[in-house]
Parts: sequence; structure tokens; C-alpha cells
Amino acid sequence: MRGLPFTAVKADIITFFEGFGLEDHDIFFVSDASGRPSGEAFAVFSSEDGAKTALRDKDKKEVQGRWIDLFPTTRIELYNRVGIGAGIKRDDFNDKVCVKMRGLPWSASVQQLLAFFEGLSVAPHGVFILNGMDQRPTGDAYVVFESVAEATEATKRHKSMMGEREVDVIQCCKGDLYVTTTYCPVVSGHQTGQLTYSRDPMTCAKLRGLPFALEEAHITSFFEGLKVIGTYICKDFGGRTTGEAFVEFESGEQ
Repeated sequence: MRGLPFTAVKADIITFFEGFGLEDHDIFFVSDASGRPSGEAFAVFSSEDGAKTALRDKDKKEVQGRWIDLFPTTRIELYNRVGIGAGIKRDDFNDKVCVKMRGLPWSASVQQLLAFFEGLSVAPHGVFILNGMDQRPTGDAYVVFESVAEATEATKRHKSMMGEREVDVIQCCKGDLYVTTTYCPVVSGHQTGQLTYSRDPMTCAKLRGLPFALEEAHITSFFEGLKVIGTYICKDFGGRTTGEAFVEFESGEQ
């Protein structure tokens, strides 16, 4: 899809393709190098025939008053543009326990986001502030809550102020977080506009020279005695491990 309004959200795309049975996890927005909306998106249909019908019936139709161009594509192009994370299907991929925040002050910190949602149960280590490829904040973030109900309640703070900025709060599925912050999760040396995420303070270590048959259990065993809260095994576009991984610890000291 090309020519989308920069304010478009997944609900707009689902409405645009009404009758085709699309859900949140079937929609993937493309960001530019600075992390801002590019006006492009991918929609994944349940069958090739469904995609062809959508292309025939919906090309040049409108979203928020703008004509939308539709083009046939493949999953390979989807992975190239959005990341192989688009193919990840974890058990909680569709759980709508997250919100995406837009319009944050560039200086926003994890503690400020926690304060913004004071009174709600944010999941441990559940704040992800997005950076562009230049490592500068994009003004976007994801926050993970303990339940769908808490995430829904959080959307009541949509258009609330943080400092002098009016902040958007949009409920989304956990898959959005995985896709946006997990670019294979990282393809070594691959330069793209895909976002990475940052934490305050830095709590990650990068591993190189790992066995290709590596599993997450091997990493946690390697760091036995330390509090590992996340492991990210790097893969290439073919889904093969690269021999690199990132490990996130509970604290920077570890």
C-alpha cells in the first residue's frame, strides 16, 4: 500500500479491506530512516486469491480522503522492508496488552513514561523507547501492560500532555512490539531504516561466534548466576542463525 496518511492506524487498514478478514497482526506499517511513517504498509491475506481480489477491488480507493495505490508483493519483500520479525508467530503475538505512544518529547525517559501511566500495571521491563538508525529518539515508544484491560485503560490517556507535547496512545498487539524492535532481531552489517529500541540504562551484551544450532536455553545456561530477562538470537533473511545474539540483563552492572 502506498500513499497512506501519516496518521493512519491499523484500524483504518482493516476498515479499508472490510470483508477480507484482516486482523491487527496482518498489517505492517513501513517507517522511514528517522522512524516516522512513510505512507506505506503491507497487508497479508489468507490466500493469494484474496490478495488478487483486494488488488482488483480496492486499488485507488480512499483512506482518510487520500487515494491509495495497491501493488502485488511477496513475503520476501515484506521481510526486506519490515524485518523478518514480521514472520515471527509467538504464542502471545496477538495479545493486545501493549500501547504505542507517538509524539513523545525527544528527552522522554523510561521513568517519565512510567509516571505517565501511574496507577496502571506496566509489565516488568515493559517500556521500549524507539530510536532511529542515527540512534536518536523518534518520539515513539511501546509500553507493555500486565493485561488487556490495563492496556485498554491506558488508551484513556490518549492526547494527554507530557511536558509541552500532546501524546498519542494507541492500543496494539504484542506482535507490533516484536516486529518493530526485532529485526531478525539484527542482521549484522545490514543498514536499513528499521527501528531499534533503547533502555535507560543500557543493559544488553552482544555475543559473537556462537554455534549455529544455538537455542535460548544455551545462553541462559552460559550466564548462570546472572539475571537474564531477554535473549535475541540473530537470524538472516532466510531464517538461519548468524552466530550472533543479544542478551538483556536485569541491570547494567550485570
